[in-house]
Amino acid sequence: MPERLLVIKPSSLGDVIHALAIIQTLRWTRPEIVVDWVIRSDLAPLIAYSGLADHVYKFHRDAGLGAFFRLIREIRRTEYESVWDMQGLARTALMTYGARAKRKIGRSDARECAFLAYREHIGPTQILAKEIHAMDILAHFLPTLGLSSSVTGLIDWRQSHLAAAEAEIPSLALFPEARGRGKEWPLFPLLAQGLLQDERLPAGWSIKILGCRKDNAFASHPRLEDERGRTHLAELLSLIRHARCVVANDSGPVHLAASMGTPVIGLYGPTDPKRFGPYPSSRPSNAWIRAAGGDLKTLPVPKVIDRVFEILEL
Repeated sequence: MPERLLVIKPSSLGDVIHALAIIQTLRWTRPEIVVDWVIRSDLAPLIAYSGLADHVYKFHRDAGLGAFFRLIREIRRTEYESVWDMQGLARTALMTYGARAKRKIGRSDARECAFLAYREHIGPTQILAKEIHAMDILAHFLPTLGLSSSVTGLIDWRQSHLAAAEAEIPSLALFPEARGRGKEWPLFPLLAQGLLQDERLPAGWSIKILGCRKDNAFASHPRLEDERGRTHLAELLSLIRHARCVVANDSGPVHLAASMGTPVIGLYGPTDPKRFGPYPSSRPSNAWIRAAGGDLKTLPVPKVIDRVFEILEL
C-alpha cells in the first residue's frame, strides 16, 4: 500500500499557494505518496487545478460545529502515515488530533495552543519565525519525509488553460485589492492611466483590472479591461500565467504569479516583503516595493511605473 499523507491547510489564498509549492516539491521527488488535503470550500478548486492532491476534504468555515465534527468523522475513515498541520491554529489542531495517523506533525510557531495536538514539531518558534519567509517555514515539513527543505516556489498548474486567441494578446494584470484596507495601495487607477500614457508600453498591449470589488474607479480607455467580479478561478489562473507582468498588493495574486514564473511586483506597506513577498526574492522576475514608513499612501506612482518597465526588460 502506498504511503498516505494528510495536509491540513484550509486558508488563506497566499498561504495555500505556499503549501502547494511544498507539495509540488514532494511530488517531484516522491510521486508515489498519496496526498489528501483539508481545504476551505471556496478554495477547493485551487487544489483541483493544481493536480497535486488525490482527495480533498472541504472545510465549510461558516457551517457550524455540526459540519466541523462531520468533517473530522470523514477524515477518521482513512488511516494516514503522517498528518501535516501547516496552518497551526486551534481548528486545524482539532482536525489533527482527530485524524488517525502514526505521525502528527505541526509548526513550532503554532498559535492558539495548537502545539498540544502534535507529536512532532518542526520549524522555528514564533519569535524566530518573524525573520523567515513563510515559504521557508513550511519547507521544514519536507525533511519529515526524508527530503531536502530546498524549494523553488514553482507549481506546474497543468490543468489551467486559456483560449489561444486570448493568450496571444499581451497584457499587464493589476490587482487593486487585498485583505485589509491598510494593505491596499489607493493609486491603482493612476497607475493604469500612467501606464497607458507611457510611450514605453507597446501599442498592442492591454491592461486588465482583476479582483472582486469595484470600489476603485478606473478611467475608460480602449485598452483597459475591467474584469473585476467577472472572472472565475480557472480564468484567473490563466490570465496570470499569460500576463507580461502582474502588479498587486500583498495578496494571493502575488504568490500565484510567482508560482507560475510570471513577472510580478508586490506592493507592500505594513507587512514585511522579506517574509511575505514573492518567493524566492532571488528570482529576477520576482520584485517588490515597500512604501516608506509602511504607509502605502506615500508610494508614488512613477516609482511603480518605472519598476514595471524595468521588470519587462528582463
